[in-house]
Amino acid sequence: MDVLLVLLIVGMLIFGIVFALVSYTNIFSFINGSQVVGSVSSNIFKTVVVPVDSHQQIIINLDNNKSFETIAITQKIMFPFSKEKKIATEWPKGKAGFLVKSYDGSTIEMLGYRYKTIAKTAAKNGYNALLDLTVNNNRRIDKDNINYPYLYVWLDYNQNAQVDRGELISLKDLGIISIDVGSMRVVNRRINSSVINREGSYLRADGSKGSILEVDLFQDPFYREFLTTIKVPDKIKSIPNVQGSGLVRDLQEATAESSVLLSTVVNYYSHESLSQRYTMLNSLLLEWARSENMRFLVHLSQFSTDRFKLRLASDLKPSSYRSIHSEVSLALNHLMVVEQFTGKRLLYVFAKEVLNTQTGEIELHLAISFNNDIIARSVVVANSNRQQQEVIISNDMLNFTNEQKVQINEEYEVVKKNIFAKLQAEKPDIQELIAEFKKDQYRWVDESLQNQIETGEYFIRERKTINVPRRRYLIECIKPGNIIDQQVRDCADGKIAKTW
Repeated sequence: MDVLLVLLIVGMLIFGIVFALVSYTNIFSFINGSQVVGSVSSNIFKTVVVPVDSHQQIIINLDNNKSFETIAITQKIMFPFSKEKKIATEWPKGKAGFLVKSYDGSTIEMLGYRYKTIAKTAAKNGYNALLDLTVNNNRRIDKDNINYPYLYVWLDYNQNAQVDRGELISLKDLGIISIDVGSMRVVNRRINSSVINREGSYLRADGSKGSILEVDLFQDPFYREFLTTIKVPDKIKSIPNVQGSGLVRDLQEATAESSVLLSTVVNYYSHESLSQRYTMLNSLLLEWARSENMRFLVHLSQFSTDRFKLRLASDLKPSSYRSIHSEVSLALNHLMVVEQFTGKRLLYVFAKEVLNTQTGEIELHLAISFNNDIIARSVVVANSNRQQQEVIISNDMLNFTNEQKVQINEEYEVVKKNIFAKLQAEKPDIQELIAEFKKDQYRWVDESLQNQIETGEYFIRERKTINVPRRRYLIECIKPGNIIDQQVRDCADGKIAKTW
């Protein structure tokens, strides 16, 4: 009986120790942001769902006789939902306007995605922004609400996407006495390319009701205007200012940022043949795309941690365009160029550090997708010495299907033909740049020596006699110490120069 009791106690102690270790491991993992997995052989990314860009805003429709409508993207109404640039956005039409917050009646804060809440966090959508304005969980905004005096409807009468005088009207002046946030229901109704996610009601002083909407306004990042400008040197102003698109700047500003792009553009216009220009366009597109940070490379670097550093292998880096690249490398480079010129995100990175409970090692589970299709998947174990482990995305990791390669090439050709048409429409007078470029083509690496030759200084200064191979007497080639070897014989035969 005593033996059984001892065994029971020992067993409970062992179980407690194991449980404590597992719990500690999980807690340690949780603190360090790592997920817990049981096996090193399986990647947690079996499938992926790419995130959807959201531009959800709260809109009030003041017209009871007309449903909410948007102005089509083709009208290119440009609005800065980010601090970097304006992007073409579908826009409220007629007597519908944005519900905004303003403390001075001129500057506004949009009530929608990324609205800063009381908790100083970004709202996930317009509905969450509205909820943040309510008090005591009553899901209603009325004249007793502290935010009510600062709420306006922005009616953009001239559709210039700027708040002009007379376009901000307070809820009080509109006769809106309350907004029933609790009435908002999911509808998911499409208007043009935008989507009405939720719809609810507001109450007027005369007892009538109107509709309040949460709308995900469609944006086309192909059309953009940067909010900052780059100074263009005078000599570059002869370069045609072909309009860029997506993430890249117009050609003059881009060449001001990249000397490689400048020489590529000049080289392009120095050729008259259309076929030559079209072939050279591959290099021009890549250099133009590289003049701004490549979206995929930025996205890749954002997943680097103290334990892991993600980077592309040298044969995949978009350093220069070469037709001899592998099909995989060309497909990836073409995808990155398409991303830059369209502004659309096509390549996605999914990475998470996890703790393998069987080995006790931290692993990086990595997946790369082309839209929702995974094209690379890997598991990398962290260094045991806590040094940062390089995770190199190599050629053999990526796997594009034939259908994907065809799709990528088609999208790339669309970009290529569009830019080619714009470049060909220009007839720039850049003969001075072409002459300078051709001169630079033949410039020596040692520019000081070239300058001496061009000025004639090289030919009048004292120079050492260059010892070139020639036939000699054997005695002339004997090495110190009267040594005669094969080198001495070759020197006498004129096969090698005397270097001793």
